[in-house]
Amino acid sequence: MPVQKDIAYNVTGQTFDWLCPEGRPDSVTSMDVYAMTTGDNGATESALSGSPSIDSVSTTVSGASGLAQTDRKKILLTATAGIVIGRTYLLTNATGEKEWVTISEIGSGYVRAKHDLRNDYASADTFKSTRIYDSFAAVWVQNANKISDDADPNPGYRVRLEYAVGSATYVHYGYFDLVRAQPTAAVTPADMDRFLVGWRDLLPMDDQEDGGQRLIDTAIDEVAMQFYAIGKADEMMRNAFVYAELVKRAAAVELWRAQVNAGAEADVRMSEAQQRFDEMLEKTIKTSTVAAFADDTGGAGERVPGTPILAQ
Repeated sequence: MPVQKDIAYNVTGQTFDWLCPEGRPDSVTSMDVYAMTTGDNGATESALSGSPSIDSVSTTVSGASGLAQTDRKKILLTATAGIVIGRTYLLTNATGEKEWVTISEIGSGYVRAKHDLRNDYASADTFKSTRIYDSFAAVWVQNANKISDDADPNPGYRVRLEYAVGSATYVHYGYFDLVRAQPTAAVTPADMDRFLVGWRDLLPMDDQEDGGQRLIDTAIDEVAMQFYAIGKADEMMRNAFVYAELVKRAAAVELWRAQVNAGAEADVRMSEAQQRFDEMLEKTIKTSTVAAFADDTGGAGERVPGTPILAQ
C-alpha cells in the first residue's frame, strides 16, 4: 500500500489507510497528523476523527489451498465478508510460512489471488487484514487553508502511527497531501490496446486477467517520480492529454521490462520504447514551457518553464 496519499479537498468520507507490515495489530495507540514542517512535539492537525480502527477481516482457510492444488490462486475461506478486491491480505499456515496476497476475485466460500500461491494452506490457517484506518474530519478537508502547497512536490502532512502487534509496539510515518484534485492519467487497458497493438497478447500471464492494470499503475508511479526529480508534483499538472500520453509510453516500457523479467531477451523494442518515453518527457516537461502546471493552491494552471539542460 502506498505510504503517501492524495486526499481531495472538500470531499467527505475519505480515510487514511495503513497496511501494517508486521502483521495484524492487536491495538492502535494513535494516528496523529502534523504539518510536514511541525515536529512530533508540536501541535497536531485535527485532520482525522481520532477513532482509528482495525479492518474487520480476520478469518481462516476452510480447505486445502495453495501450491499443491490445481488452481494455485484459489483460497478456500470460512468467511469472505469484508474482503475487498484489490486489497492485500496476509495468509499464514501452521508452520509459520506467510505470504501477502492481493485479491482479484471473490466467490462463494473462496477468494482468488492475483498470483499463484507459493505455500500450502490447510483448514484453520489464517487469512487476515493488517489494515488500520481513520476517517478524515469533514471540517478539516473542507478548509481551503489546509490545501498543500505543491510548488514543493514533497507531501504536506505527516501521520505518526503507533500500534501493537503481539508484545511489540511499532511507530511509523505515513504521508499525504490535501489537493484540489487527485491526479489521474485515466489510461485504461483499452487505451493501451489502441496505443500498442497486441498489448493484451504480450502481457505476462498474471497480468492478462485485468488487461495489464498493474503495469499501467507502475507507469503512473514512474511518471510521478520523473516529475518529482525535477521538482514538480503530478497532481499539479493541468494537461490531461500530455499526462496520459506520458503514462502510455511508460507503460510500454514496463511491458517490455516484464517480458525480460520473465526470461525473454532484451531487444530493440524495449530500447525504442524507453527512448520514446524519454524524448516525450524531455520535450513536454523537462526543458520546455509547453505543459501547464498549477503554481499555487487555487487550482488554476499556467505554462511553467522547464529546467534548462545545463542546469540538470
